[in-house]
Amino acid sequence: LGIYRDKWMLVRPLCALLVVITSMTNAQNLKETDAISILNKFNNIVQENYPFLAERDITDWNHRIKTARQSLKSKKRLSSKKLFAALKGTLAGLNDGHFTLYGPGKLEHTPFVEASWVYECWDKSKVFNKHLWKCFESRLLDNYISPDTWNCELRGKICTGLIKDTTDPMGLLLLSDFEGNSKSWETALNSAFGKLVKHQVTSLIVDIRYNGGGYDARAMAVLRRLIDKPFDAYMKQRFQSGKYSNKKVTKTIHPWPDVKRSLPDVPVAVLQSGFTFSAAEIFGLAARGLYPRVFSVGDTTPGCFSDTFDFRIDKKWKVEFGPVKNTRVSRDGIGVDYFEGKGLPPDNPVPFRKAQHTDNQLSAAIALLES
Repeated sequence: LGIYRDKWMLVRPLCALLVVITSMTNAQNLKETDAISILNKFNNIVQENYPFLAERDITDWNHRIKTARQSLKSKKRLSSKKLFAALKGTLAGLNDGHFTLYGPGKLEHTPFVEASWVYECWDKSKVFNKHLWKCFESRLLDNYISPDTWNCELRGKICTGLIKDTTDPMGLLLLSDFEGNSKSWETALNSAFGKLVKHQVTSLIVDIRYNGGGYDARAMAVLRRLIDKPFDAYMKQRFQSGKYSNKKVTKTIHPWPDVKRSLPDVPVAVLQSGFTFSAAEIFGLAARGLYPRVFSVGDTTPGCFSDTFDFRIDKKWKVEFGPVKNTRVSRDGIGVDYFEGKGLPPDNPVPFRKAQHTDNQLSAAIALLES
């Protein structure tokens, strides 16, 4: 044992030295020309593939790049942290939760401001709980839902229940994200809608306020159960090489074939918030086409609709963002609904009001469906 301990005493300093060397490598001290080259590549990627600068009120992009370039002028080698700070500075105020800059090691930045009300339940010192609604679950069960009707599928991704004390049976469908494989989702949705149909609900609240997104296909799987004929849900158009493609892809969805597991004719209130994000916004965008039977209640969403793509700057640097515009034919049948950067406006604006025992947005949705 003594021999092994002595050998370890010799090896340990070498291991520590290796850690230091690795750390220095990750720090990636750069020549000015190399740093400027990375900045230029970053700029080219954004200019050629990111279409939403104007939508997000970034009108001085070239000036930002010029300022970043000036900050990198140095006779000494530049650290990766200094270069990262320069690139990060160009993104100030972008407020796009789909845009992420990655550098060496753990350098990462997303220029996005979360909805303020989530802090009632979100302890920033802890890992973010994807099922944010759980923070408010006791409020739901104590004040709004008949506990014996409350049921959750897929570890809380899909929950259903009956609203208490309504004139006619009113259902709640809570969707906390749109993650998961297709087969599991279809099975869980069949179970959830089967319960709602069994309860003979005559109206429905779909709550996507805590939904941080996932797959558009999962969102459309829900919407299929709310229609009775084919429906053009939304259109996609890719931005590439500095311009939009001439090709627009229309996403057409078809009704779910099992009428015992769908609700194609009941009034629906969609609850949305400043945390309704990505695929959840796609759901909200598509649902606008079912107005007035389907209407929205709550706050304006962040306006982050696009699918995301990785763009490699070099081996240690990359950016991720959405280069796709999502639209749908507007309700007047003439124009186009397009809300990237602006967010989906609710049909019935009801700002979230923090209260200990009640949920003012849910209460408003109930009142609107009862009226």
